[in-house]
This record gives sequence, structure tokens and C-alpha cells, in this order.
Amino acid sequence: IVMGNHMTYPLRKLILDIRQQEGNENFKNTPSGILEIDELRDAICSMDASIRENTSRLSRIIQLMQLSMGAVEYTANENRIYCVGKIVPLLQMDESEYDEGRMSREYFENFLIKAGLGQVLEKNCEIEYEMDAGEEKRWIHVESWHSEGKIFIIVLDQTEIVLEKQKIEHERDYDSLTNLLNRRAFDRKVEEYFKYHPYMTCGAMIMWDLDNLKYMNDSYGHDYGDAYIRKAAVIFQSLSERYPQALVSRISGDEFLAFIPDCSDEKEILDIMDIIRRKLRDTKIVTPDGDTIALK
Repeated sequence: IVMGNHMTYPLRKLILDIRQQEGNENFKNTPSGILEIDELRDAICSMDASIRENTSRLSRIIQLMQLSMGAVEYTANENRIYCVGKIVPLLQMDESEYDEGRMSREYFENFLIKAGLGQVLEKNCEIEYEMDAGEEKRWIHVESWHSEGKIFIIVLDQTEIVLEKQKIEHERDYDSLTNLLNRRAFDRKVEEYFKYHPYMTCGAMIMWDLDNLKYMNDSYGHDYGDAYIRKAAVIFQSLSERYPQALVSRISGDEFLAFIPDCSDEKEILDIMDIIRRKLRDTKIVTPDGDTIALK
């Protein structure tokens, strides 16, 4: 019995040490005096150090490659989780919660739930997450997959990709001179409106054809002609102040088109036309020779 206790106590102590180890602490190698158990402790220490080194190495690789990404290995029954890369700055987490590749599981869970990302802990999913980073917005791609009791989460900053896409879409859909919709985008958006709003009590499609544009271009140059167009565009776009769903487009050089859904009646539409007409008449351009020309 004495010999049995002598052999089993160091083994029980080893198991207890493994269970009590904190995630942010290195495994303690306390000699037991028994060769086989000490060799097992050495192997566990080496494995623990290897895991920490690999985690650190992966973080350094991500940093050296200048990748705006991070990764998490999450296990529900462990107090701390593994984190690599730029997980903390990407998600704007509390830096004090991060320590040598580890983070409190409770903090991580609460953060995800508060940010509306809790579903990554429930199922395999991909989420495009928009963050408010002060004066500018950032877009984060979050992806998770579940495997053998663990959850692996990848976080990737896609702000540059999203901004580039928005830029391309804006250049595709908007007139560069007036920042109004171009004809193709206008047609598409009107079709989309009727697709999702098949019933409309009263609406209006209004077309304007500017006068004097050719005279402005021929007499004073295209810079003055462009200014003439831009001033008119600002007036037409003012429709959206009263009708947020209004669509306004420059469909050609001096032609503009507007769609106003859900007006109350024909009289309201005619009143709108009068307001636009007065704004045009009251807006003038001063020519190089000192004359003033009203928009019409």
C-alpha cells in the first residue's frame, strides 16, 4: 500500500496541476523524484511551450504580412481562449483583457453578444459587421466554424475593399458633374421602387430641359456652362428635402428627370413645379463681362 501511494501520489499531483493551470501561466514543472512521471511532466511542459510559441509565431507572421486579421480558438469549458493577430484592435476590445495570446472567455462572450455577434458562438456563420470607429466607419468580416467542441473564428478588416466597391458603384451610378443619378441608375431604381411598391396613390415623373446652355458654352466657355448645370442640379436635388424617396437624374447634357412617389394629388405636383421654377429664376450666374443670367 505504501509503495502504491508512493507511485500514485505524484501522478495525482500531476493531474491536479494540469486541471488547476491558468491559461495565461506556463505549466510548472515540479520534479516528483519518479523518472517516468518527471519525463511526462517534461513532455507536457514542452508541449505547452510549443503551443505558446506557435501562437506567438502565427501572430508575428500575420503582423509581418501586414494582414488586418485575427483568429480565435474558443472552447466553452475553458476559462481563457486563444487569440492571434490583430483581434483586439480590429474589434476595438479592451487591451487590458489580452495577455500573451490569451483572453478571458467570459469577456469575449459578453463582447460578442453586446456587439450583436453572438451567433458566431451558436453556429457556423459569416457576418459583415459595420463598426463606428469615430469619424470614419470600418467594415469587418467575421466567420466562424464549429469542430469537435471548439469554435474557430476569423476576423478580417474589409474596409478598403468595401470603400473601393462603394467608389466603383458611385462612379457607375452617378454623374460626375452634378452628383445626380445617371440615366441607367435612375431607370434601375425606378424599376426597383415599383417592384417593392406596386401600389401608389399618386406620383409624378418630371422632366426639365435647360435653356441657354449652348449660349453659355459658346459665349463664356464650358466652365460657365458646367456651373450653369451644377446650379440647376442643386435646385432639382432639393426635391429630396421634401420627398426623401424622390429620385433625381441628369439623363443627358441639359436634360434632367425626377421621379416623386406618393404625392397627395395633382395640385401638389403643380405647386412643386412652381417652386422649382421660382428657384431657377432667382438663381443667377455672373458672366465675365458682369452680366447676370438667370437659370431657366
